[in-house]
Amino acid sequence: MSVSAPFPVAFNGAVDRFVVTMGNRIIVTTQNGGVFGHDITGNTVGPGFAFGGSKVAFNGAFDRFVVTMGNRIIVTTQDGGVWAHDVIGNTVGPAFPMNFVLSHFTFASDISAGNRQRTLDRHRFALTRMAACGNLSADERTKLHQAYDRAIHHTTNTTAGVNASATVGGSRLNVNFGVLFPQGDEEISQTLIHEMMHCAGFTHPTRRDPPSGSSCAAPNPAVFDCPGDNGVYYGTPPLRAEFCIAGDQSDVRSRLRSKAAAESCVIDENGLATVHTEAARQPLSASS
Repeated sequence: MSVSAPFPVAFNGAVDRFVVTMGNRIIVTTQNGGVFGHDITGNTVGPGFAFGGSKVAFNGAFDRFVVTMGNRIIVTTQDGGVWAHDVIGNTVGPAFPMNFVLSHFTFASDISAGNRQRTLDRHRFALTRMAACGNLSADERTKLHQAYDRAIHHTTNTTAGVNASATVGGSRLNVNFGVLFPQGDEEISQTLIHEMMHCAGFTHPTRRDPPSGSSCAAPNPAVFDCPGDNGVYYGTPPLRAEFCIAGDQSDVRSRLRSKAAAESCVIDENGLATVHTEAARQPLSASS
């Protein structure tokens, strides 16, 4: 049985890089990341059309193979990375990492092999949660993934009472291993993803603590900030990303209220965003 092709497919020479199928469609990707499709009806190839949305496999020889799985385009790279795009109708969604190699991340020489590995593991865990989390918009996830595409350099922060810091829009993450790591894997991932959102360019105001006589047992977003209130502080992308790690169940909210009583992030006049912990401050919940 042959397929009739009154409309030509992938006829642009080296410009057309990959040809794959998705259901009853032929999909062609080009050197500049363009994605074009042809619907097949019976034995007939339909006219070509351009997909909207994100570009696919535009990194030259670094992008090695393109395949499809269901409604997902998957790109594998030279360093073993696996990136995916969900396709909805004629629109290609933003790329998100599937195996999170992060081989392009770098570390200062004073950071031990064990701390390097645990840091990478917690970055990967955070990215796994981001892929399935509805707390971030498609544009916010795209900007986060673009930050993860950069060569983020990790250094050691030794400031007392600080988990980590990073400059808004920067490519350096300063981790206080002695303070952050004893707090456990979940807190590590929350802090890393928070700071990576700052690297992606997102900011937030300084958190407003409850005034005397108030607490997060009775939230008032117009006056003070509480975890989960979707207000001017906790409603920003870095804080919403933290909820992707912790979850959104009531017991998690209780733990986050307790944690927030001794933790907040402050951005200074130079754009350095620092997650402070163990600060002496008024409890944010009646049980804190």
